[in-house]
Amino acid sequence: MPVQKNKQSFFFLFLIALFFILSSIYVYSYLSSKISKEMVVDNSSSFYIPTVTNIPEPSIFPSITPAGITGPYLKTFYSDIDNFEITYFSTRQLYEDKDGTSNRYVFAKTGGTNFVVHVGESWSWIHPDRQFTNDLKIAGFDTFRYDTTSQTIFDLQKDDTKYTLQCIHNGIESLKSECLDFVQSFKLTN
Repeated sequence: MPVQKNKQSFFFLFLIALFFILSSIYVYSYLSSKISKEMVVDNSSSFYIPTVTNIPEPSIFPSITPAGITGPYLKTFYSDIDNFEITYFSTRQLYEDKDGTSNRYVFAKTGGTNFVVHVGESWSWIHPDRQFTNDLKIAGFDTFRYDTTSQTIFDLQKDDTKYTLQCIHNGIESLKSECLDFVQSFKLTN
């Protein structure tokens, strides 16, 4: 009889462990699907740094290669919705996404070194002391610049509209240079 009771106890513990494992997998997959549609905010000391998660579903943007061009070339994106234009390399794929009431334009590149333009009535990330300076003007506006080892973020504001230009460069110097060219090409069209 004691052997039967041990088998039942083992089986019961096995079922409990299996239940917890399956529940954990379900919760993880559910939360992953929710987070992938939102901007993730990493807590770093007393302020937050935004990072882009998965690339959103693409909008339809025609990709036209100029005749005779074989390498990367510059393309210009115009947003009639958010009244801006920006130049980027053809090695990047453009995706458009809604992030709550804000719009997000992801200029994606393999390896996750995405450049992103966030536009809305509220900031796309939180910082306790956003101080604008004229060290680097973008579209003629003072900016707030924030650098980490993996990304550079620029904020600017026109009236009630807030723009965040985010470059994930992972510390690669050529991408840092591309980032500066990217943000300096940003122009407001209205």
